[in-house]
Amino acid sequence: MAGFFFKKDSFENTLAIDMGTASISGAISRRNHNGGKPEVLKVFRYPIDVLKKDSTRTYTSRLAKMFDEAHKVSHTINRIAIGFSSPLFLEKTVQKRFVRAHPGSVITASEVAVCFREAEELLRDASTAVVVERMVRRIAVNGYPVARAEGYKGNFLDIELECMLINSFFAEFIADTKEKFFPRSLLAYYSDSAAIAFGAGHMFSKPYPLVAIDAGGEVTAVFTATDRGRTYAQPVPFGVRTLNRRVSAFLKLDSADAEALVRKLSAGTLDPAIQRRLEKVAASAMEDWWNLLRKSLKELDIATSPTVVAMTGGGADVALFPRTLASGWRQVYEYEITPSILRAEELKEHFASLGVLAGGGDFMLASLLLL
Repeated sequence: MAGFFFKKDSFENTLAIDMGTASISGAISRRNHNGGKPEVLKVFRYPIDVLKKDSTRTYTSRLAKMFDEAHKVSHTINRIAIGFSSPLFLEKTVQKRFVRAHPGSVITASEVAVCFREAEELLRDASTAVVVERMVRRIAVNGYPVARAEGYKGNFLDIELECMLINSFFAEFIADTKEKFFPRSLLAYYSDSAAIAFGAGHMFSKPYPLVAIDAGGEVTAVFTATDRGRTYAQPVPFGVRTLNRRVSAFLKLDSADAEALVRKLSAGTLDPAIQRRLEKVAASAMEDWWNLLRKSLKELDIATSPTVVAMTGGGADVALFPRTLASGWRQVYEYEITPSILRAEELKEHFASLGVLAGGGDFMLASLLLL
């Protein structure tokens, strides 16, 4: 009879959380420990209004609710992957040379760990941000690059780290909440660029160099990615909700009706009279978005044609954004592009089931579940 039952630990459960500027969303997936594709079991969505006072309390209350709801789905979560959207995190690089007190002794793992911690301390911003993830970009002994410093001897140890930092209050709250609901789970943090670049790597055989525009609810993030790393530009304070607010104010509609009209305008299904009125305000709003985006793209100094110019986030599902990107790109860079739209559905071949994950707004969640 035993062969007819699975052991409790025969599956690995993952909780992915997307910390955005308009919502906190999450998904639980399950896959067999022996391999196989993940199956999405449950999706959570909680709206956020960052323009209201005390938005931090809203973030933490929504996070607590998500952990509670996730615990009802499964008491065992093996891995928690949390992705932060810009500008809710910082990515910084630090370089430091350590002069060794005993150059004739072998470098140990504990010595390297101490050097990492000392280097990370240089990034702390008046104790308001803490390092939650690090990537070693370079390590060298006496100026010679090595894969691992342990076992070598030398006078100098040079370290270059790329670190992700988040608000210390958020970091403490997440750690405490994880311990309350899933004390045995592994916790990992990812930037939006890391998750999106990873997902793009599952879509394209040669994704690099990649230029990605992540049009979220309140902010549009812009970055480039190559096989050597990622570079950020200044985030654009304009997202899908910004456009909806412009339409809402112009036509004196509530936010839900304004959102519906914008989607109908993108799809070309509006009444002609309403369409003419809406096109005027939409064109003005999208011009403002492009002018801001163009400045951020200029920071990236795109010298050669990228292999992929991609758009994701909620803006990817509103045709006005990719259309404006293609038109503006042609004017500035003097060649045509067709933005690749990064949607959750593009990753479906890597899942047994995506559940209700769909659209550009869920691409980051789907990517986090695969990381």
